[in-house]
Amino acid sequence: MGRIEILKWAKDLLGQANVPDIDASAELILAHILGVSRGALRVVDILTPEQEAVYIELIARRCNREPLDKILGNTEFMGLSIRYSDNVLTPRQETEILADKIIAIINSAPSTNCRVLDICCGSGCIGLSIARNTGARVTLSDISELALLEVRANMEANNIGNDKIEIVRSDMFNNITGEYDIIVSNPPYLRTDEMLNLEPEVKDYDPSISLDGGVDGLEFYRIIADNCSQYLAIGGRMYLEIGMGQHEDVIKLLEPYFERVVAEKDYAGIYRFIIAENRR
Repeated sequence: MGRIEILKWAKDLLGQANVPDIDASAELILAHILGVSRGALRVVDILTPEQEAVYIELIARRCNREPLDKILGNTEFMGLSIRYSDNVLTPRQETEILADKIIAIINSAPSTNCRVLDICCGSGCIGLSIARNTGARVTLSDISELALLEVRANMEANNIGNDKIEIVRSDMFNNITGEYDIIVSNPPYLRTDEMLNLEPEVKDYDPSISLDGGVDGLEFYRIIADNCSQYLAIGGRMYLEIGMGQHEDVIKLLEPYFERVVAEKDYAGIYRFIIAENRR
């Protein structure tokens, strides 16, 4: 079967299964099978029978709402290859905006001794991208030992050495010591009652520990607000990712401890990030 024909077949099938972003699913799975980039698909004319059989199998899995990243085995985040795992949240595209903001501010400063803490680090995608793209020393922390195993695997896969990374198992700030110039966190922020209404790709595959932020979704932001400032250097900055509609509540939690607390939008125009400066 030819490329154009099989892509049309796949997109029709994915559409019937109500799979989101059918173009990406159909094209990225085909590119994965062929071992080429998505942009290079246009140079492919005909699939072999073997390639066609594998493609049909993988499209069927995607129609069953198995996550695209699980089918591919990994996802890209800020130029890093982050492997799929049932133990951590699959990185979201909007989180790249947060990482990019931090990388830009570190690289704009004259100091080469910046220390960064990535708390609730999950796969490590934020902290590892900062380590890869700046001269900062990065501490990655999570309560889950399984998550920290994924951090180590992603370090190895992306050739990021131990000289730039410290890994700490900690329930939020319990085992954190020292002082940091930047603290970043993308904590669980969904309300508990929202967990039942998630897309199958999230509800059935992402770990609930990475998603459930308590009854009002703000449980971890309260912990951060009450503790974060004592681990930040004077003038240090905190960067948070938040859920839709949470910016006003999170700002209220932070204002007693921080100054210049601002909310910033993602590419969809949704308030997605909070940036605050330590008052100490």
